[in-house]
Amino acid sequence: MIKAPLYASVTVLVADESPFVRRIVRNMLMSVGMRQVVEASTGYEALERLGEIKPGLIIMQWELPEFSTVEILDILRDPTRVRETSVPVIVTTERPTRRVVDSAAERQVYHVLRKPFSPKMLWERIGHFFDDQNQPQMDERIAPKIVRSQSMLLNPAPAPVEEGPQHDSWEAAAAAG
Repeated sequence: MIKAPLYASVTVLVADESPFVRRIVRNMLMSVGMRQVVEASTGYEALERLGEIKPGLIIMQWELPEFSTVEILDILRDPTRVRETSVPVIVTTERPTRRVVDSAAERQVYHVLRKPFSPKMLWERIGHFFDDQNQPQMDERIAPKIVRSQSMLLNPAPAPVEEGPQHDSWEAAAAAG
């Protein structure tokens, strides 16, 4: 059984077009002590929220409407447009194709997580890149040799697709966690 980490001081942006998925992810985050969860249903709304908060973690659906996740990630990683370019991002998708994984890796996504996922899968990803001081640590499977230059990674490797037990529904995934 996994011991759930506690991250009360971390603000999380959850961007997903489905209110049901946002609620489930919010509940998963709150169960590990993350009380500062901000939601967005579109890419445009996610950008608005990013103008209002300084998240310590972003969990974002790959297929966001109105403003693409690729465009948002490009903004997040551009030091001329944002103050902090190394905010950890977990991308969720029902179809983690090679194109999605490669595009996410180019934009320094910390994890690509296949939907539906269990609370345990999410907690493990969160616990993996936050150490005791709540500083983000990139998954070594993504970039085993991290070289930073002005908060940007050089030579990013492809982000791993997180395979886990496949569930037919969010209810089954939540029950498995």
